[in-house]
Amino acid sequence: MEQITLRIDDNLHLVGNRVISYETEVALIKEDAIYAYGKYSRTTSKQLGYLSRLVGRKLLYALPSQKIPAGFYKYWKGCVPDLRIPDSVSPDSSRKILAWMGTGYDIVNATAAAWSTIKPVDHERALSKVKDRESFMELVSYYTGLINCGLAQSPVQC
Repeated sequence: MEQITLRIDDNLHLVGNRVISYETEVALIKEDAIYAYGKYSRTTSKQLGYLSRLVGRKLLYALPSQKIPAGFYKYWKGCVPDLRIPDSVSPDSSRKILAWMGTGYDIVNATAAAWSTIKPVDHERALSKVKDRESFMELVSYYTGLINCGLAQSPVQC
């Protein structure tokens, strides 16, 4: 599977189906829900709730009594660096892709469906992550045709 990287917020990314908060993988998106590996900081919990609303999936916590990982402590005093993952799709384009994911598409199909509405700079960022550009561009053409014929319409964004 391709590992298209979406930048949802300053320190929240989606890499494939893995949710990365700051520098830590905190959850996994599956077809039925978002599975958080445990309880985290208030900010990360808010980020996961926001992501849950964007993709329209419930948020389930695997281990509700888990302690916050040691790596999070360095961010508690308000000294939070910008931890952007290189070549990630911009937040605006990411929200458009996530809206399509909320209708049941995986990240690759959602990116192809949202293609005409995402920023040109994000086209190359997404293309750099797909293994077979030709097949991906065929998907883009397919979804563009569906949208142009009125057989599919862009979902409402949060």
